[in-house]
Amino acid sequence: MTNQARNEASPFLWECPYFNDKPKVTKSLTITLLVVVTLTALVCLVTSITGGLAITGSYWTALSSLNQAITSLWSGLPYLMTAAGGVDLLIVLGAMLYGVISLTSPRKIEGKQYGLTYVDEGGMTRYSDPIEDSYQQGRQEFKEAVFATLYSKSFALESDIERLSEEEMKYVEEVVQYSDERRVFPPHIKEFQATEHKSYSHASIPGYIFKFMDDPEKYLERADRAQKICKERTLYLLDIPPCCLMQVEGKTFIMEKMLDLWSHEAAVNEAYYQWIVNDPKIQEYGEELLRQLTIFVCLHKFSDLKVNNIPLTTSGRAGLFDTDEGYIMNIDRGGAITGLVRGLRRDRIPEGIFHIIPLEWFEKFESIVKEHLDSRDWSLFVKELPKLKEDAQKRAETKSAVQVMNRRNNTHISTQPLVYDSKRIKGNDKLKKAQQLLIKHINIGIENLVLPDLTMGREIGIDFNINDPLYEEMHSQDLDKYEIELGVEALQKAQYIHSYRCPGENIYCSGWFYVIC
Repeated sequence: MTNQARNEASPFLWECPYFNDKPKVTKSLTITLLVVVTLTALVCLVTSITGGLAITGSYWTALSSLNQAITSLWSGLPYLMTAAGGVDLLIVLGAMLYGVISLTSPRKIEGKQYGLTYVDEGGMTRYSDPIEDSYQQGRQEFKEAVFATLYSKSFALESDIERLSEEEMKYVEEVVQYSDERRVFPPHIKEFQATEHKSYSHASIPGYIFKFMDDPEKYLERADRAQKICKERTLYLLDIPPCCLMQVEGKTFIMEKMLDLWSHEAAVNEAYYQWIVNDPKIQEYGEELLRQLTIFVCLHKFSDLKVNNIPLTTSGRAGLFDTDEGYIMNIDRGGAITGLVRGLRRDRIPEGIFHIIPLEWFEKFESIVKEHLDSRDWSLFVKELPKLKEDAQKRAETKSAVQVMNRRNNTHISTQPLVYDSKRIKGNDKLKKAQQLLIKHINIGIENLVLPDLTMGREIGIDFNINDPLYEEMHSQDLDKYEIELGVEALQKAQYIHSYRCPGENIYCSGWFYVIC
């Protein structure tokens, strides 16, 4: 199963449908029809039998008269029924068979919205996604991969860096030229922007990435040290890819093996980590992975810990391919504290390993940290603990609130749009317009957002700067930024979204913000 197919799959079967496509024949109606048809057939059967018996002798004269009185009500049908009494039995059996089939057989009606299929299975209503099987297969593949690695306790079998051929070296030279000129890249060269360096890949040299930085020797030194720590401490769930120095046209840079990841998207990686710490069926793996990461952060003084720097590989390990960041930014002193507590995200949203760990695991992980830090760093970490616990409690509350919101909105898959409900839209006409417009653009953001877990909701960026579609639409409807901001607050009160935040410090956003829905 390809990464694309895996990431495009959507989750879950769910009860309590919110779509407009309802079955045209309900269970209660089927039962009513079954009773009526069966009683009618029984009357016809009794009529035909008594009529047949009346013909055989005078003893049945009274019954024959009764039969004649009853059958006269059927406008011609009694003669047919009397002549073919056996047909009545077939009617009864057929009616009963129809009822049984109607009540037990699934009936499918293609949904008009989002390509979903309605299924009514013996009274249990549900909707299923057309790629449900693909999604479930992807989740099963993930679980099998991570548990196979967890129980094997074996390190990643990364092959060494191989010597490139002369033809491949020409492709490397092309990458070097583009890295210098900084112009538009051709389709076969891809650029990756990191905090302290730039990286490039070439389609003709698959499986490798080329990193350009100020001090490549130091990068190599720290990568070697990271691998040594993992081997000495048996941190087999961490994967540091092999790398080497290259020198082309007077430039020295790093050539590194690329890891096979479940996803390259930060939001998807964050959802994977939420999944492995919140799903009881996979928490054993999640706890051990975070234990090994915590030890690594303490010993390596790894500062730049954020989910996109520790993405999960298809073999069930955390990939570590940017172990240089803390050193280059000259914060090695106390770097472990940074990695444990906040990471190095630029938008002031703290990450760090303790922003992934659930509150109920804190005591166990505090012991791990104490065991692997020196006394000075431990005292620094202890000072951070109250705030870390407070943040963990807020995450637990957010998780509960998001679950309530998802149940109200019947949200079960990440690509499922918000459904407009006029009864929930409050305020004057302008405020209603703003909310409708926001729902539209939130759904545009949701359209391609494929996450493996919805524990902490879906984060969608909304941009209403002058070059964005929302800006033109809001002005065409005579709305301004302030009314858009009020519309976001109204959506939160109506539980369309859980929360929103601005990248800056202001209460109101100036041009863009994020919503959690």
